[in-house]
Amino acid sequence: MLIDGHEIESSLARERLWDELVSLENISEWSALEECVSTDSPVLDPASSYVCKHHNGLHGVDATVHVADFRAGQCLALRTETPMADLLETIELHDHLTGSRLTYSVDATSASFGPAATVWLHRHVVFVCEKLNQFANRELV
Repeated sequence: MLIDGHEIESSLARERLWDELVSLENISEWSALEECVSTDSPVLDPASSYVCKHHNGLHGVDATVHVADFRAGQCLALRTETPMADLLETIELHDHLTGSRLTYSVDATSASFGPAATVWLHRHVVFVCEKLNQFANRELV
Protein backbone atom coordinates (compact mmCIF):
# COMPACT_ATOMS: atom_id res chain seq x y z
CA MET A 1 0.00 0.00 0.00
CA LEU A 2 1.49 3.34 -1.03
CA ILE A 3 0.49 6.73 0.29
CA ASP A 4 2.30 9.31 -1.76
CA GLY A 5 3.14 12.95 -1.68
CA HIS A 6 1.83 14.72 1.42
CA GLU A 7 3.40 18.20 1.13
CA ILE A 8 4.24 20.54 3.99
CA GLU A 9 5.68 24.03 3.64
CA SER A 10 8.10 25.43 6.20
CA SER A 11 9.64 28.83 6.82
CA LEU A 12 12.88 27.07 7.78
CA ALA A 13 15.65 26.92 5.19
CA ARG A 14 16.09 23.44 3.69
CA GLU A 15 19.51 22.97 5.30
CA ARG A 16 18.24 23.95 8.77
CA LEU A 17 15.18 21.72 8.45
CA TRP A 18 17.45 18.83 7.39
CA ASP A 19 19.72 19.32 10.41
CA GLU A 20 16.67 19.23 12.69
CA LEU A 21 15.20 16.13 10.99
CA VAL A 22 18.31 13.95 11.27
CA SER A 23 18.93 14.73 14.95
CA LEU A 24 18.08 11.66 17.04
CA GLU A 25 17.13 14.03 19.84
CA ASN A 26 14.31 15.39 17.62
CA ILE A 27 13.08 12.17 16.01
CA SER A 28 10.11 11.79 18.36
CA GLU A 29 8.99 15.33 17.51
CA TRP A 30 8.36 14.59 13.82
CA SER A 31 7.92 10.82 13.54
CA ALA A 32 6.17 7.90 15.20
CA LEU A 33 9.52 6.79 16.65
CA GLU A 34 10.60 7.28 20.25
CA GLU A 35 13.47 6.20 22.45
CA CYS A 36 15.81 5.30 19.58
CA VAL A 37 18.97 3.70 20.91
CA SER A 38 22.28 4.78 19.42
CA THR A 39 25.73 4.62 20.89
CA ASP A 40 27.67 6.18 18.05
CA SER A 41 26.18 9.47 17.01
CA PRO A 42 23.57 12.07 17.99
CA VAL A 43 22.30 12.12 14.37
CA LEU A 44 20.84 9.47 12.10
CA ASP A 45 23.63 7.58 10.40
CA PRO A 46 23.08 6.17 6.89
CA ALA A 47 24.97 2.99 7.79
CA SER A 48 23.13 2.28 11.04
CA SER A 49 20.09 0.50 12.40
CA TYR A 50 18.20 1.51 15.51
CA VAL A 51 15.90 -0.12 18.02
CA CYS A 52 13.05 2.25 18.78
CA LYS A 53 9.54 2.41 20.13
CA HIS A 54 7.03 2.93 17.33
CA HIS A 55 4.01 4.93 18.43
CA ASN A 56 1.16 5.89 16.11
CA GLY A 57 -0.96 7.69 18.64
CA LEU A 58 -2.48 4.57 20.19
CA HIS A 59 0.28 2.48 21.75
CA GLY A 60 3.98 1.85 21.44
CA VAL A 61 5.61 -1.30 20.08
CA ASP A 62 9.23 -2.27 19.56
CA ALA A 63 10.51 -1.56 16.07
CA THR A 64 13.72 -1.96 14.14
CA VAL A 65 14.64 1.04 12.00
CA HIS A 66 17.11 1.09 9.11
CA VAL A 67 18.20 4.21 7.25
CA ALA A 68 17.25 3.24 3.67
CA ASP A 69 18.19 6.47 1.89
CA PHE A 70 20.26 9.39 3.12
CA ARG A 71 21.06 12.15 0.66
CA ALA A 72 22.17 15.06 2.83
CA GLY A 73 19.80 17.99 2.64
CA GLN A 74 17.57 16.24 0.11
CA CYS A 75 16.14 12.86 1.10
CA LEU A 76 15.74 10.74 4.21
CA ALA A 77 14.08 7.33 4.03
CA LEU A 78 13.55 5.08 7.04
CA ARG A 79 12.53 1.42 6.82
CA THR A 80 10.68 0.51 10.01
CA GLU A 81 9.77 -3.06 10.88
CA THR A 82 6.78 -3.25 13.25
CA PRO A 83 4.51 -6.17 14.21
CA MET A 84 1.65 -4.70 12.13
CA ALA A 85 3.51 -3.66 8.96
CA ASP A 86 6.88 -2.83 7.47
CA LEU A 87 7.04 0.83 6.50
CA LEU A 88 9.30 2.68 4.10
CA GLU A 89 8.82 6.35 4.97
CA THR A 90 10.47 8.91 2.72
CA ILE A 91 10.91 12.62 3.29
CA GLU A 92 12.19 14.74 0.43
CA LEU A 93 13.22 18.36 0.99
CA HIS A 94 13.14 21.15 -1.58
CA ASP A 95 13.82 24.85 -1.52
CA HIS A 96 10.55 26.78 -1.65
CA LEU A 97 10.16 30.56 -1.72
CA THR A 98 12.02 31.80 1.39
CA GLY A 99 11.85 28.46 3.19
CA SER A 100 11.43 24.85 2.20
CA ARG A 101 8.89 22.22 1.28
CA LEU A 102 8.96 18.63 2.41
CA THR A 103 7.15 15.76 0.79
CA TYR A 104 6.24 12.74 2.93
CA SER A 105 5.44 9.35 1.40
CA VAL A 106 5.02 5.92 2.93
CA ASP A 107 4.99 2.47 1.38
CA ALA A 108 3.69 -0.28 3.64
CA THR A 109 3.76 -4.04 3.35
CA SER A 110 2.11 -6.51 5.68
CA ALA A 111 1.35 -10.20 5.75
CA SER A 112 -2.01 -9.33 7.29
CA PHE A 113 -3.40 -6.49 5.17
CA GLY A 114 -7.07 -6.22 5.86
CA PRO A 115 -9.30 -3.74 7.66
CA ALA A 116 -7.19 -3.65 10.86
CA ALA A 117 -3.92 -2.99 9.05
CA THR A 118 -5.54 -0.43 6.75
CA VAL A 119 -6.99 1.48 9.73
CA TRP A 120 -3.64 1.26 11.54
CA LEU A 121 -1.79 2.63 8.51
CA HIS A 122 -4.29 5.46 8.05
CA ARG A 123 -3.91 6.45 11.73
CA HIS A 124 -0.14 6.24 11.39
CA VAL A 125 -0.04 8.54 8.35
CA VAL A 126 -2.39 11.08 9.95
CA PHE A 127 -0.33 10.99 13.15
CA VAL A 128 3.01 11.48 11.36
CA CYS A 129 1.70 14.18 9.00
CA GLU A 130 0.36 16.19 11.96
CA LYS A 131 3.68 15.84 13.78
CA LEU A 132 5.70 16.74 10.66
CA ASN A 133 3.55 19.81 10.08
CA GLN A 134 4.03 21.00 13.66
CA PHE A 135 7.75 20.22 13.53
CA ALA A 136 8.36 22.00 10.21
CA ASN A 137 6.48 25.09 11.36
CA ARG A 138 7.68 25.51 14.92
CA GLU A 139 9.65 28.48 16.09
CA LEU A 140 13.33 27.78 16.66
CA VAL A 141 15.38 29.82 19.08
